[in-house]
Amino acid sequence: SGLVVETAVVRGEAGEARSGRIGTLREPGDVERSYRGFREEQAPANTEGAGATIAVVIKFGVPVFIAPRSERVAGSAEITDRKPGRITLRLKNTGNVHFNVEAISANGVALKDVSSWYLLPGTTRRYDLAIPADACPGPALALRIPATPTVLPARVAARDVCQP
Repeated sequence: SGLVVETAVVRGEAGEARSGRIGTLREPGDVERSYRGFREEQAPANTEGAGATIAVVIKFGVPVFIAPRSERVAGSAEITDRKPGRITLRLKNTGNVHFNVEAISANGVALKDVSSWYLLPGTTRRYDLAIPADACPGPALALRIPATPTVLPARVAARDVCQP
């Protein structure tokens, strides 16, 4: 897998705060490597010995990114379908590191909050978006997609997507 985990640091007793360290022994590549590390709480043993018990345990995943030799953040935004009141937008990560897509707006009007998603190198994500009338004040619909640490632009003629 390429990851090294210090298990002695990751193990801990219930209620005890602990840190874990994850690293790699491999040399950096041309493209960022991504993993997901999971932390899972074990259910406590039923020490009372009588009857059924319910235990709530937690399992969560944390993304782990191993940086490439040199980072290149790049992406594209393409409108692949348009009809009155709607567009389909395709975002593609053409760089070699992930980026976080934050939101999509058109002419300053928010269309979609996507702040919880990142886009890995070489991957594509499609969004079907409704275009509100207040995003159509002029001849063009200028899309702005903040994708930390860059901004992806896209444009479409308002007559193609804005409803009369």
